[in-house]
Amino acid sequence: MQKITAINRKIQSTEQMQSVVKTMKVLSAVNIRHYSQAVEALGEFSDNLHGALGLVLERMNLKGRLAGEDTRKSSVGIIVFGSQRGLSGRFNEQVISRAFGEMEKMNASADAALICVGKEVASRIRDRKIDRVFSFPGSDEGIIPLINEMLIRIESWRSTDGIENIYIYNNRPVSGAAFSPGAKRLFPLDEDWLKKLEGKKWPTKMLPLLNTPAEELFSSLIRQHFFVSIYESFMDSLAAENASRLAAMQAAEKNIEEKMDELRSLYNHLRQSSITAELLDIISGFEALEKKR
Repeated sequence: MQKITAINRKIQSTEQMQSVVKTMKVLSAVNIRHYSQAVEALGEFSDNLHGALGLVLERMNLKGRLAGEDTRKSSVGIIVFGSQRGLSGRFNEQVISRAFGEMEKMNASADAALICVGKEVASRIRDRKIDRVFSFPGSDEGIIPLINEMLIRIESWRSTDGIENIYIYNNRPVSGAAFSPGAKRLFPLDEDWLKKLEGKKWPTKMLPLLNTPAEELFSSLIRQHFFVSIYESFMDSLAAENASRLAAMQAAEKNIEEKMDELRSLYNHLRQSSITAELLDIISGFEALEKKR
């Protein structure tokens, strides 16, 4: 009887765990959609921003002066987006592997300046010095101040530390519960990209007036471009993190269902054995009474 009671407690505990996993699955699916929509909503602003950049380049002929020389041999800074919490499978390991694998190819892994976004990814990097660790904010409203803080640190890299190559590494959602690590170069500006912007036509015949000095306007627009790039990385990483968590919860749910089947089968077996034993005791008692009579 004690075994049956213990198995019943295990079944109840497993059912509670199953309920938690199902809730986390639903939340992850909702979050994936939310962050994906945030990236989509950013598209129109990004198009207008790049159109303005192209207009400044075309009118002021700044491309040649602002693209800069090839700085691949100069110091490198990398920004790695991971997760703030656990239960996300190999989410952090994959983006770390991508980031440091590429740094080794550039012979920059040892002395590269490093910013980590997310406590979980920072905790998995033990053999390299981390410049700063940024925690994910508790709400979407906290992302903008955090990005501004990151931009200040990036500017310090460039102006004080002489870091001229800056890369962002983050996971991106692919489809469903799948994701893959991606990379983008934040600085220096890609010359081919600048050429494409310069040749981009303004969407209307009403061209805007440029009253601000070219260098000042371009600097402001580029800062906005950096902001958009980091914000996009934030949203992509959060969507991918939830995709990874969804996959982990799907695997956990499958394991829990298998465990539930085992426990229920064992419970039914023990219960049947208990009932059989009780019936045998009754029959034995009845037969003993018959013999006495």
